[in-house]
Amino acid sequence: MSPINKKNDTALTLRSVTKSYDGQPVLSDLSLEFSSGTFYCLMAPSGNGKTTMFRLILGLEKPDSGVILFGTPTENPGNNDIKASSGTVSKSDPCRIRGMRPLISAVFQENRLLEGYTAIENLRFALGKRYSSEALTAYLLRLLPEDALSKPVCEFSGGMKRRVAILRAILAPTDIILMDEPFTGLDADTRQLTIDMVKEFCAGKLLIIATHSEDAAELLGAKIIHL
Repeated sequence: MSPINKKNDTALTLRSVTKSYDGQPVLSDLSLEFSSGTFYCLMAPSGNGKTTMFRLILGLEKPDSGVILFGTPTENPGNNDIKASSGTVSKSDPCRIRGMRPLISAVFQENRLLEGYTAIENLRFALGKRYSSEALTAYLLRLLPEDALSKPVCEFSGGMKRRVAILRAILAPTDIILMDEPFTGLDADTRQLTIDMVKEFCAGKLLIIATHSEDAAELLGAKIIHL
């Protein structure tokens, strides 16, 4: 699988995506295009579909209708199909997800850590042997106090757990990073440290963050999309 790393190439396209729960629409005819090598911040009141959109992109749920394309799509006005990186999809199908699915990492609203294990063990579980113990220790020490590294994460504060969850996502081999309210629970100093690491490790990749904070968008240098 070839990583998406060319700046300004389209990495992800949503076309007329609709999703409802129990007859209540959450996303309605949503069309967006995201370029690789670019940071985006999705901003909308709670309940307006940011998390749902992430779940659709991750493949955890399917849209009721619409198309989600990975890679750079091209249209041929002479027929009724959309060209994607892995083939042709018919517009007559009300729900399609097409294109070579890239590597995607995520920070969910919940930290989803292994509570009885240390921060290093949590990273190792997700990353395997990709990094040495020394490297993982060095990265963690940029975000956590030294004495925290010997403790299980169940003894961490909410903000400390959040930093571990973010670090796990940005260290993973990935082309697209999705983050749902990633900086919740972080004070001003730790938020700045964390954002600096996000900018460092996500450079050249597509980063999409759901947030209520315009300050976070400014610090990241991200493009704001209002849903």
